[in-house]
Amino acid sequence: MLDAVFGFRLNPLIIGLGLLLAGVVVGYGGRSDRDGRIETEPTVLVEMVRPEFVVPPEVQLLADVEYARPNGQPLHLDLYRPEEIVGPLPVVLWIHGGGWRSGSKASPPAMELVAKGYAVASVDYRLSDAALFPAQMEDCQAAVRWLRSHADEFQLDAQRIAAWGESSGGHLATLLGTMSHGVTGDAGVSADVQAVVDFAGPVDFLALDEQSSGENVVRHDEAWSPESLLVGGPIQERQELVALANPLTYLQTDRRLPPFLVIHSRYDSVVPVRQSDQLVQALRRVGTRVQYLRVREGRAINALKPEMLDAVVDFLERHLKNSSPTTAKTTADVAERRPHPVRHFLRKTYRSSIHHDARPAM
Repeated sequence: MLDAVFGFRLNPLIIGLGLLLAGVVVGYGGRSDRDGRIETEPTVLVEMVRPEFVVPPEVQLLADVEYARPNGQPLHLDLYRPEEIVGPLPVVLWIHGGGWRSGSKASPPAMELVAKGYAVASVDYRLSDAALFPAQMEDCQAAVRWLRSHADEFQLDAQRIAAWGESSGGHLATLLGTMSHGVTGDAGVSADVQAVVDFAGPVDFLALDEQSSGENVVRHDEAWSPESLLVGGPIQERQELVALANPLTYLQTDRRLPPFLVIHSRYDSVVPVRQSDQLVQALRRVGTRVQYLRVREGRAINALKPEMLDAVVDFLERHLKNSSPTTAKTTADVAERRPHPVRHFLRKTYRSSIHHDARPAM
């Protein structure tokens, strides 16, 4: 019948492919609003894509260690250490992405650092479908305090802890670096970190749509965006809480912050690169040491490329492992007056060339 209609013979394979594509379009389909316009359904955000995860024989893993129990909900981390430990190990806390809505501590790319003489703690935290912000920030603080409290037991260096996160995890890592966490929680134990690695974390939620290009895959002001789900409603209607989730809220010229490494794709279609531009400029204004790398090509970061790992290792060697140990703060915390983090992302395509910001690190 189709042959008769179109006047030529249709290849069954072409027909099948056409039906498959039609099904994909319908699967991603839209919904009509009252004005007859079509609105795209919420984008599903994913984590950084990684190959099948296998723990190398030279790495010892302590899995599912409970580090906190907020409201009776157990939270766990996985601790990776070298098989042979020489002296207390500097620690990197890995915070996964997933738009604060998905993701897990499994298969952390930061495990690559174990071979370089680091311990890596990959942490799970309460997702936004279980608890609204600032629960996610509080969980990351609790993880840092647990690592510091148990440093002697696991041969960790309590004065050398870094936070590394990607996407929404980068947002939480940045908050750990800009907020002074003091000693709330475990008595006398600080949640401050000594270095931060941020892979494309958002900072200013309210500016995301304004800064986005026409190819952006998320409308951040919508009620279903990762940021809005994090704070319990459209971000433009939750501006006070959003301000608390903005790392820039906590910058002060009279308080020294840890050094930062910021990496972002300049063509990121989820979190615009102007978010990281804004963060780096603000950090430099208050005298923070910052190294800024921008990916030349690709729309987002989807894998830990060798160049990126080299940059992270070099940064941590200079600012964490070989730096003079600093005593964690023990002054009273003011958590009730502090903001919490918010953000979301997902990475897709990354190509290897990296652009080094022309300005020297401070």
